[in-house]
Amino acid sequence: MTCVVAVGSPGGFICADRRCTSDSGEKCPNVLKVHKNVGLIVGFCGKTSVAYDIARALKDGKTDPKDFIELAADHSAIICLDVEGKLWLAADNAVWPARRSWYAIGSGADLAIGYLAASPKIDKASVRKAQQFVASRRADCGGGCDFKAF
Repeated sequence: MTCVVAVGSPGGFICADRRCTSDSGEKCPNVLKVHKNVGLIVGFCGKTSVAYDIARALKDGKTDPKDFIELAADHSAIICLDVEGKLWLAADNAVWPARRSWYAIGSGADLAIGYLAASPKIDKASVRKAQQFVASRRADCGGGCDFKAF
């Protein structure tokens, strides 16, 4: 249960909330849901174990979004930002380029998209405000947010 917002093009970034809840809605310790290495920034929503798998893959030097297809296969989705500023989505055993210059995934994605669609500019400040808005409306989102950029 999460809200991940990714902004592409030069100067892009990925921002993810920290809240982690069980399937029954119980709050768990916060989790870092966005990781990076020199070639790729990766955010995820879904199973918490995916966070550790992503961190390990990035530490091992993986920089191709296709390397993350298997990690997104089981009730999870992944969004990647490469050094060229291109966004990639991975879910359901496939990876594809995002069609928009910014994207959101997770249980709070619809609220974040709605909030940001009304913003005159999609930057770190507006994404932080969108994350706060989502957290005010959903118990399974929030707990602060983490930004990763090149």
